[in-house]
Amino acid sequence: TGESFNIGITSVTYTVDDGCGNTATCTFTVTILDITPPVFTDGCPADVGPVSAEAGVCDVLISITVPVVEDPCNEGYTLVNDYTGTDDASGRYPVGVTTVTWTLTDASGNVTTCVQTVTVVDTELPTITCPVDVTETADINNCFKVLTTDTEPVWGDNCPDPVLTWEMTGATTGTGTGNVTGESFNIGITTVEYTVTDAAGNTATCTFTVTILDITPPVF
Repeated sequence: TGESFNIGITSVTYTVDDGCGNTATCTFTVTILDITPPVFTDGCPADVGPVSAEAGVCDVLISITVPVVEDPCNEGYTLVNDYTGTDDASGRYPVGVTTVTWTLTDASGNVTTCVQTVTVVDTELPTITCPVDVTETADINNCFKVLTTDTEPVWGDNCPDPVLTWEMTGATTGTGTGNVTGESFNIGITTVEYTVTDAAGNTATCTFTVTILDITPPVF
């Protein structure tokens, strides 16, 4: 009692000597706990991004610097992040904002955390190719035709779930989603503009025409 003990576990052995060469010993331990938490030496790692996704895919490989940390009492620590489960957060990050939480724990169980964000943006435009122009004939005594020709464009994007919409102008007007096959077209020439829009708001468009011919003769 009164001696200085370092943080950690110290084994103390007492020995009693009667002066005649007879001795007895006993041992116990003194455990000094650390209540000073470890620290991120340079503060929490800086946020990363925005970084553009790689061409043709919806993510990007990012190298993240391991933060500098220290334990004031030098008793040892562990550093992990919740994205990879290790002390290295480098890896492939998807489009969007990913939160990386770093957890620093010393041997006494003191914990320090900090949060870093990684932002990846999708700058790649979708692709779309329209079908060729379509000509169909209205049924006799009808001034319109429900389109039967397959007019599905070839379209896609590097990220999942793009949306296909259309707008008709000319002889027929209207807007909608998906393929115009199965829609009703008036006699005359209608221009169809397809637009594909991805989750980041990037768009691509193409146009083609639908011509509906009238085979019903005029009458007196």
